[in-house]
Amino acid sequence: MPNPHVVIEEFKDASRPGSTWRLNWFGGVERDPNVATEYKLQVVLTKVKDDAKGAWHTESSVEQDILRMVPIGIGQLPLLRMGSLWRDGKLEMLRSGDAQVFDLDIPPGLPNFYIATDKIGLSGLVPFRDHRLMGFGKNTKCLVLPHNGDPAGIIIPAIELIRFYYANSTRLSKAIFNGDFVHAPSSVYDPDFTGLDGKLAVVCRRQDVSDEDCWTIARTLNSQAAFDGARRVSDSMIRNFANTQHANPESAFPFSGKTKLKALCKKVGHAPARYLILSLVSCSAPFPYDDLEVMADNDGRQADPDTDIPDQAKIPINRPSKDERQELTPLLLQSAKEPDSNAQPKRLELSGDSFEALKGKKIRKQEKELCNYKAGELVAIAAPDPDVSGTADGIRSVDGVDKAELEKACSESLPPSFFTTYLLH
Repeated sequence: MPNPHVVIEEFKDASRPGSTWRLNWFGGVERDPNVATEYKLQVVLTKVKDDAKGAWHTESSVEQDILRMVPIGIGQLPLLRMGSLWRDGKLEMLRSGDAQVFDLDIPPGLPNFYIATDKIGLSGLVPFRDHRLMGFGKNTKCLVLPHNGDPAGIIIPAIELIRFYYANSTRLSKAIFNGDFVHAPSSVYDPDFTGLDGKLAVVCRRQDVSDEDCWTIARTLNSQAAFDGARRVSDSMIRNFANTQHANPESAFPFSGKTKLKALCKKVGHAPARYLILSLVSCSAPFPYDDLEVMADNDGRQADPDTDIPDQAKIPINRPSKDERQELTPLLLQSAKEPDSNAQPKRLELSGDSFEALKGKKIRKQEKELCNYKAGELVAIAAPDPDVSGTADGIRSVDGVDKAELEKACSESLPPSFFTTYLLH
């Protein structure tokens, strides 16, 4: 499916039309009484200078005193990368950050987290002169790794760690932050038909979960490190919400041991400079399984006619018809209103494989012996006016706001040039 360009309404600045903003930092997670079905993530933006050219991640390219915070639905997290540039709310295909490759040995267990103002060694973790955070971002949790003799030589914001390893899609992002893997696992997969058979992972996904999500689901369920990392997100939020109105989530790597980590970074601090990870790009760590088989509650495939039940015995399922225009029009995202829960989601595929262990692998599927359902009468849904979408779960009978889902689409090989292309194309 071709990708329409993405526009986030909240990233526009009516007072400065035509301006470009850099996604600088993530603040806390908050509840929104107007959109009760989705958490909001505080996003810090800083204005890019009108005459800036290249090196977009440096402080010389931005107006250091022109910053603002906008709350964005957590379902849009797969789109949000620090350093990314947004012109009039539209994502610009320009790389921001220095490409680096780190050979790391991730220690087992849950890591310690720090905030940007913590002093580690002889200096603060993220000096304000090197990277503007605003007050909204001062309590954001960061994981640190030793590098070049510095105990905090590599700095990874927790939100970026969560986005890369756990929140690969809108559905997974909401599941991780809602704590579904711990508190409502049956909403994501069927526990009776999900498990590990030797090196074959089997996931029976729910209908609103995509096949590609199952790579992450299987890793989370079959690795104690991955499950602890997923659980720590919701546990830390519950702890924070008990004391404040904002949560600053924590997590952990879904594995331990050696890995080659590719990232877009910027240097902060002095003597020696530390690497602040803006965006993780690729990881070489192995998965706890070699192959993946996916089943679905009702995946729409036809069964073998020799073993299928008679058509008159099947239950008709009424689904909305697909609007073919959505593949050609921009995806306009907003977070201020609930979408219509009955609308068929507009889907945007995010390209680029992140994990070398999955290179060239394909999902297995068993042949269907029978289908219990058949297509009923298709129900056409009129396009909303205005044509905007949201990633919240929505409420019924809402006019003017459609639903949107961001999904990961894996190719058969890793992108050949992550240094020269951005992650969404």
